[in-house]
Amino acid sequence: NNVESLACVSLILQNGADWFTEYGTEKSTGTKTIALVGKVKNTGLVEVPMGTTLRKLVFDIGGGSLELTHEKEGKMLKTCSLNAGVVYLTEGHLRDIPTPKAQVEACARDMSDMLHSMPLAPPDVPLIGCGGTVALAGFVREEKDRNQGINGVFIERGEIESWVDRFAALDMTGRNLLPGFEPGREDIALAGLIVVREILRWGGYETLRVSTGGVREGLLKRLLLRE
Repeated sequence: NNVESLACVSLILQNGADWFTEYGTEKSTGTKTIALVGKVKNTGLVEVPMGTTLRKLVFDIGGGSLELTHEKEGKMLKTCSLNAGVVYLTEGHLRDIPTPKAQVEACARDMSDMLHSMPLAPPDVPLIGCGGTVALAGFVREEKDRNQGINGVFIERGEIESWVDRFAALDMTGRNLLPGFEPGREDIALAGLIVVREILRWGGYETLRVSTGGVREGLLKRLLLRE
């Protein structure tokens, strides 16, 4: 028998069918139990709404990692993985909301130390961010349609610098009400801002270009080839 389905029966009887259908997608309601293993910070069994993306599972819930890739003329030259997922950084440093300056600075130091100790020098190529960068760009630019309005845009380092302090000072409600903000990231978005800021500082970059797709989708490669 399907143990996952049977486990939901008592909860549905107790809370009603409408409660159950609030989770998941229109065609696939409810939740799914997933085993997270491998090179992620948080391993184990997690229960998520149906329709949850692999990106959210690995990088948000799993703690993920930071992947830096040096690519030129369509060829990947070197890559480096850092234990700098936003969940890991948030749990380690950014414990309060609003977030005190001391916690922000501690998180930034940790990120900076990791960047300067890795075997990859800042490449002399444009900086392009995907994954969690897209969620950040959504509220930095107040763009609600991240799939259409964000791809290919440039974000200045000054924008990120100012948003770190601004976002840290907001409470949960203030963060959630930001135009273009993705609900559910109220606690981890600050770590994402700090990561992007420290990468910009590390490489001496003045701008970051946003890609709504990764290497697999081909969008990132097309942006690189345009440069």
